[in-house]
Amino acid sequence: MASTQAPAAADNVDPVYEWLDDGANYLLRLDLPGFKKEDFRVHVDGEGRLTVIGHRKPTPGGDGKALRLHKTFQLPNTANLDTITGRFGSNVLTLTVPKLPAGAAAPAPPPPPPPPPPQAKEDARVAGDKKPAADQEDKAAKVGQERTEVERTSLTAGSKEEDVKKAKGTAPPPPPQPSEKARGDNEQQDHQDDKARADHREKVAREAARRIEAARARVAEAKAKAERERKCEHWKDRAMEEGMKLAEAVNKNKEVITTAVAAFTLGVFVSTRLFSRN
Repeated sequence: MASTQAPAAADNVDPVYEWLDDGANYLLRLDLPGFKKEDFRVHVDGEGRLTVIGHRKPTPGGDGKALRLHKTFQLPNTANLDTITGRFGSNVLTLTVPKLPAGAAAPAPPPPPPPPPPQAKEDARVAGDKKPAADQEDKAAKVGQERTEVERTSLTAGSKEEDVKKAKGTAPPPPPQPSEKARGDNEQQDHQDDKARADHREKVAREAARRIEAARARVAEAKAKAERERKCEHWKDRAMEEGMKLAEAVNKNKEVITTAVAAFTLGVFVSTRLFSRN
């Protein structure tokens, strides 16, 4: 005879969460280890209550425990309930709640319903202790469904009230216009910015002109130096040419002088012999 085993009671999960504000949006980050994207859903009612509901079945070969999540957050009055987005990754659910424009804050949510009397709580606890774990889980699921139906009813009522207000012509006040002093300060700031940009352009132009003049001076100096070197080489070549001519002339005059000295010596010798004979 086959035996049936009642499903284990699910453990309630109280996730770790944090609120962030980046200026234009509210960010709600919930740490949900062990959950998948298809294990939970997010619900927002007209009173600005954001509810995260989740249920994870026992995993084969794991700890064998089911997890149940039911966490409700009250959103600020400045939250835009129609454009909430979310993403899930690395076991973290991130919900992005955009802010309403200035002057268009949402109405304050109604006060929460009064808690049940202590006697009813005690009776429910005693009755729950007498039932098995499977019946307690079914009862918790029914309570969650009833709470969701109540939230949907509240959302419908809130939407109807909002439609009635719009039909009566209730419009948000126009955004405040800047004062004359603010406009004057803005014009003065713009004038100062234009003056600063003009001064910067003038400074850049002066620096460019200075660099161009310095480059021209360097080019002129290089040309003058090359011209001086060219003239110096020309004078060296001319001096060498004149020296060669002078050396050739000296050599020619040396031969003439030698010939003249030899002739003079010969004449003296001949005259001496002639005088000695006489």
